[in-house]
Amino acid sequence: GASQIYFGHWLNDACPTALLARDDEEVLLDQNPNWGNVPQYLGALALTPVPAPMIHVRKLAFLQDHGQGSLKARRYAEMRRRVAAHLPSDGSGPKRVYFRRGATGVGRVFAEEDALTAALVARGFHVVDVAGATLKDLRQQFADADLVVTIDGSHMSHLYFTMRPETTVLTLIPSDRFTMLHAGYTHACNLRFGFLVVDASPAGYVVDVDRLHALIDMADTA
Repeated sequence: GASQIYFGHWLNDACPTALLARDDEEVLLDQNPNWGNVPQYLGALALTPVPAPMIHVRKLAFLQDHGQGSLKARRYAEMRRRVAAHLPSDGSGPKRVYFRRGATGVGRVFAEEDALTAALVARGFHVVDVAGATLKDLRQQFADADLVVTIDGSHMSHLYFTMRPETTVLTLIPSDRFTMLHAGYTHACNLRFGFLVVDASPAGYVVDVDRLHALIDMADTA
């Protein structure tokens, strides 16, 4: 299923569904072995799924839980509470973060990322790379953040369970794969959402830095 292909669906859909299990039920929670953060999330969320891939069952309950309703939002809040309790913040994290996807997952590189990074650093942003980062690293970097800028993708799912509620996520959405999937997730996780569409070029996605500055200014005054 999608939760085996995309990390975001595993964390945003499969994990909150697992929280529905009763005390007398075992949890089946398939996972991609290439996702290094999975064991850390399972520990933080206190989830102990049955080891895969060979599982014998007598009675199986299958749940479809894709919508972002109020009950799902409560489970998102519980997931964030568990992560915060497992990895408490000392209040020293950066307030503004540029969350860099890099070459992880499906490649979504920028044409002039060095210039984009420099522009954000000049505005006081701290740069965080998802590549090689542990859940502990990400929690430390995002726990005290008021605003995060990043490109659209599954890596954004880390933000929903490491940031504080009512903070802001600004995403750069590629024009050739436009999706508003994360608008639903951010709303359900009680985060503010903004976006800027970026066009594709042979060298990568092109960010209009002036428009990005304007979007950040809007977020600051909203």
